Amino acid sequence: MDKDITILTFSKVFQAFPYEEFLQIVINSKCDRYVKKSKTLKLLYLMVIAQLCGLKSLHAIADLVKNDKRVRELLHLNSISASTLSRRLRHIKHRVWEETFTALKTEIWKRAKNRNPGDSRYQLNIIDASTITLCLERFLWADFRKTKSGIKLHQRILVHNGDTYPDCAVLTTARRADKTIMDELIVLSENVLNVFDRGYIDYAKWDDYCQKKVRFVSRLKSNAMIRVLKEISTTKAEGLKERIVLLGKPNINQMVHPVRLIETQDQQGNQVVIVTNDLTLPATEIGDIYRLRWQIEIFFKWIKQHLIVKQFYGTSPNAVYGQIWIALIAYCLLQDVKQQLPKKHTLLEVLRAIRIFLYEAFNEMVAELSRGPTRTSRGRKTPVTDTIDELWKEINRRGTYALDAINEGMYL
Repeated sequence: MDKDITILTFSKVFQAFPYEEFLQIVINSKCDRYVKKSKTLKLLYLMVIAQLCGLKSLHAIADLVKNDKRVRELLHLNSISASTLSRRLRHIKHRVWEETFTALKTEIWKRAKNRNPGDSRYQLNIIDASTITLCLERFLWADFRKTKSGIKLHQRILVHNGDTYPDCAVLTTARRADKTIMDELIVLSENVLNVFDRGYIDYAKWDDYCQKKVRFVSRLKSNAMIRVLKEISTTKAEGLKERIVLLGKPNINQMVHPVRLIETQDQQGNQVVIVTNDLTLPATEIGDIYRLRWQIEIFFKWIKQHLIVKQFYGTSPNAVYGQIWIALIAYCLLQDVKQQLPKKHTLLEVLRAIRIFLYEAFNEMVAELSRGPTRTSRGRKTPVTDTIDELWKEINRRGTYALDAINEGMYL
């Protein structure tokens, strides 16, 4: 009886998955037509498992199904070949995975806000792009440079109570300039604060955002043309300098709407010039908000290190883009599992636990995470001596007692 009511970790991972929307996406795309064995839902399960378990090839995925009885029972799949996986991934348009990600991230974000509403003054969106380099010989379509290919993930993330939730994403070849995707990532709402870096400087668009009351925070380039309209007094202890300015060159690209220019310092003492059209938030808070932009750099680093987004199962644009979308789906599912845990853990701790307990009871994973470290370390003992000469002197002075000290780790 207990076994029947046990909730597997795998089920918890997919607890927030929007099955109804996904099935409608599959029906609309007709990607399951004439398919008997590897239905799209089973394929998605397999590809998410591959992301979570770090499987870097289709052969590794096929071997997992072949050698692990738990996977076969869970997916009701006796076997699947690498060639079948390749064919299915090639035929399913990456738009299917993109639409699935869009439905899932909406559900994950809704669950996160229901658990903890957080700051209601604004929703914090951070925008940036990251390049994934590829082999030029294998990915000729991925236009980047003369010596290598690459794709670019243009990403908007939501920062909520210290956690990162991937939101809108756009995939292009790496040569595409960041600011050309700007309109697809900016949220046109007064209740949203859009944060981005210097790669998105466009005075004409900024004027348009000011007109539409779209709030943004960015960083200004050192060679920007500035016309100061007003100096604002600030507390010297804060190390801030604030002005109201017009940006751009007169009669060429000068902005119509004035913006705030806030000069502050980073942790290394370097000057940082921040520009915003928000006229209400304190300058110190604007500085703190811009520092949160680093969260998206951490997000990019995390998915590149711990998910499969640098080795690809196929070489076509469809295969590469589809794999990135599935990686984003896996990240969303991980973030939701993290929020279900009774105690706070890092996303990496959650991922490592899932790799061990994916086919086991979820309460066993929770219990394991709740246990503290079982081993303690007093640190490495400081050696009495670091040189052979000193060691021989110690042996001559103390005899065999010096050898005992060596065994106890007191000498290098």
